[in-house]
Amino acid sequence: MGLSFFNSTILEGPLGYTLVESTDKLRGSTYGVLILCIILLPLSWLALALRVFTRTRLIKAFACDDYAMAFTVVFFTLFASYVIRSCVIVFENLGPIAAGQTPPLAFVTDMYISTTCWYCATMIALKISLGWFFQKIFDSKRAYWWTILVCTIILTLAGIASIMMTALYPCDLATYFFPGLKECVNSRNIKAWVDVAQVWTVLSMVSDLLYAVLSIVAIARIQLSAKKKVTAILLCTVGTMAGTASVARFIMLTDPVKGYSIFGQDILNLQVLVIEPGLGIIAACAATLRPMLREYRQWRERRRDLSGAIEGSSLDRGGSTLVVRSRPDVISELELGEPLKIFATEAGKSQIGMVIQVKAG
Repeated sequence: MGLSFFNSTILEGPLGYTLVESTDKLRGSTYGVLILCIILLPLSWLALALRVFTRTRLIKAFACDDYAMAFTVVFFTLFASYVIRSCVIVFENLGPIAAGQTPPLAFVTDMYISTTCWYCATMIALKISLGWFFQKIFDSKRAYWWTILVCTIILTLAGIASIMMTALYPCDLATYFFPGLKECVNSRNIKAWVDVAQVWTVLSMVSDLLYAVLSIVAIARIQLSAKKKVTAILLCTVGTMAGTASVARFIMLTDPVKGYSIFGQDILNLQVLVIEPGLGIIAACAATLRPMLREYRQWRERRRDLSGAIEGSSLDRGGSTLVVRSRPDVISELELGEPLKIFATEAGKSQIGMVIQVKAG
C-alpha cells in the first residue's frame, strides 16, 4: 500500500545532507539491506540451533549465556522483520522518497523508531551473552571478572538510554532524517539523540575490543599446542568481530558519505545495523561449537577404523555369526542394510579378529 507524501520546503538536512537522491542509487542501497536480512536471519537461527544442540546434547551445560543468546536471536528476528517491511514500503514509494518528499510520521515511526529500539534490544542481549561467556572463562580471575561485569552493566544502561530516547522522543529521531515533518515542527532535541547514539556506538566498539583482548589472554593461559591456541583464539575473537560494524556506524554518524541523500545515508547505516548483530550472533555461536566438531571427527575416525578393520568375512550356515578380521579394540555398532544389524561384542576376541553377532531387524 502506498503512502501519502507531502512536499518538503527544506532542501538540506542536518550535517549538510541533501534530501534528493537518484532512484537507482536508493534502490540499490535498499536491495542491499534486504539481501543482508535474507542471508543473516536464517544463518543466525542455524547457528543458534547448532549451539543449543552442542550445549544440551553433547556437554549438557545450557547456561545463562546460552539463554541470552536465544533472546538475542529472537530480538534480531523482530528487528529484521521491521527492516524487511520498511524495505518493501521504500520500494513501493521509491520515486517520492528519492525526490525528497517527506512521508507521514506513521511511516517514519515504523521504520526508524521500531527498528532502532529492536536493534538496541538485540545488541543489549548480545553483549550480556558475551559478558556471561567470558565471565565463565575468567571465573577464578576476579579482576577480569569484575571488569567484564562493569562493562556489561555500562553497555546495558547505554542501550536502555538509547531505547528510551528513541521511544519517548520519536520526533527527535524523525526530524533528524526528515526535517519537513509537520507533526514534529517543535522538536528541539535532535542533537541529544545523536549524542546518545554516538556514545552507545563508542561503548560497543570498546567492549568488542576488550572481549577480543580477553580472548587472547584466556587462551594463552590454557595448556594447548601452538596450533590449537591459534585456532581457539580465532574462534573466540571472531565472536566480537561485529565491532568492525560499530566502527563503520560511528564514522557514518560523524562524517556523512558523499553523494547520498539523508534518507539514502540512513539506508547505508541500516546495512551496518543488520550486519553488526547478525555477524555477532553467528560468530559467537560458532565459538561454542568446538565440542560438536570434536565429536564429529571422533565419529568419522570410528567409522573409518571399523570399515578398514573388516578385511574379509564369512557367514556360517545358520547365518547367526559373522567372523571378521579386525583389531580387538574396534567395538562398534553399524547397519549393513535392512533387515540385518551388526553388534560387536567381546565374544571370540583373538589376535586375528572377533565374532560379531548378526541379528535380524
